[in-house]
Amino acid sequence: MGVIYWLHKNGWTTTLVICFLIGFSIVWIEKPALPNAFLGGILLSAIFTLLIKFWQNPKSKMKIKGTLANLKLLGIDGNNVYMEAIRSGLDVDGSFKIIIDFLKELDAKDVEHHLFWDAKFNDYAIKEGFKDNNEDLRTFLSHKLKLDIKKITIPPKNQRADDHFIPWCEKTGAGVLTNDLFNKDEDQLIKEAAAKLRRHNRILPFSVTPQSIIVPGITWC
Repeated sequence: MGVIYWLHKNGWTTTLVICFLIGFSIVWIEKPALPNAFLGGILLSAIFTLLIKFWQNPKSKMKIKGTLANLKLLGIDGNNVYMEAIRSGLDVDGSFKIIIDFLKELDAKDVEHHLFWDAKFNDYAIKEGFKDNNEDLRTFLSHKLKLDIKKITIPPKNQRADDHFIPWCEKTGAGVLTNDLFNKDEDQLIKEAAAKLRRHNRILPFSVTPQSIIVPGITWC
């Protein structure tokens, strides 16, 4: 696909002439007959034209071989990612570090990101002994993740992060990094929006290894 893109950048006329000559030469080498070679050149040019049309199609840009190719904004289910990291065998510091590394990858690719975290994580962190009882959760996460506090949303304690997370992603056009299926009874308010995001290939499941966060839906992960 990279070769196709490079040729396309050099102009249609040059590109099609090159394709024609390549097709002509391939057929001529196999069978040096002018009509067949001429047909080979035309055929390769036609195939290339169809590939370029596919590349230019806005719908195809969203999903190429199952990848989100034009991702510019990503909403992240922070609580979900952290717990998957813990389940992978990482400790507290390792789990936060792997999220930091992933956010650095996003920054390097000019992908904006925003994390959503459940308020109930506060009680979990205090119980597990890695957060002080008096420290604000949003401030704590900002320090642990070395992240601007404005990029973290924590809803009031009586509200679920998902009820803010999914509408935000739908409104902003962001990709959705989560392994949540949104099929629980408490997901009624967002179930329809989540299903719509899934239909548009915007929900991106992931896996966590001790080395990295792997997102099959993003080309460079």
